[in-house]
Amino acid sequence: MPKPVVAIVGKPNVGKSALFNRLAGKRIAIVDETPGVTRDRVMAETELLGRRVILFDTGGVDPTTDDPLMAQVLEQVQIAIDDADVIVFLVDGREEPTRTDLEIAELLRKSGKPIIFAANKIDEPTMPMAEFWELRLGEPIPISALHGRNVDKLKAAVVDALPPPTHDEQLPLEWEDTIKIAIVGRPNVGKSALPQRHLGRRASHRQPYPWHDPRRH
Repeated sequence: MPKPVVAIVGKPNVGKSALFNRLAGKRIAIVDETPGVTRDRVMAETELLGRRVILFDTGGVDPTTDDPLMAQVLEQVQIAIDDADVIVFLVDGREEPTRTDLEIAELLRKSGKPIIFAANKIDEPTMPMAEFWELRLGEPIPISALHGRNVDKLKAAVVDALPPPTHDEQLPLEWEDTIKIAIVGRPNVGKSALPQRHLGRRASHRQPYPWHDPRRH
């Protein structure tokens, strides 16, 4: 079977890409203070405390807006949620929970997937966490993705929530000889829709496509 999947989900500008890069052990996702830089799913294969996983970074999602572009981001985030074995829900620990945080928390609860709740940008251990109980996900793990604070604690929580390991958590051997195809273009031109239309199904790591090889990251 495929390796277990961990998806990082949250609203724009909470540090999802910084956490993705920290967990992946290298800079893959673009990190920028401008909200909305990441719009599609970004994927990497990495190791978390001895477990090989497929890690997804997702675009910042805001279910409270009717922006057509956000609808496309939400679709990609929903695919990542559907594929995930464990979801890391990331919030900005420097601000109080917003309506967007509440909407995302409700979306994730409905998924029925294990949720690891983390508050990012916490550089001081004394910063208050009590207000995040409002999201009904318990107390978040306070982390700093930028500086690595408490990231090992987050990794341990993720690994504990993963399904038991199997002996065949390997990528199919035939991928070695598969032709890889990359679809490139500016944002909002339908890059994700093209393979879905061609193959008549949603793109998913559980139904691997020739160009969707985590070992390339």
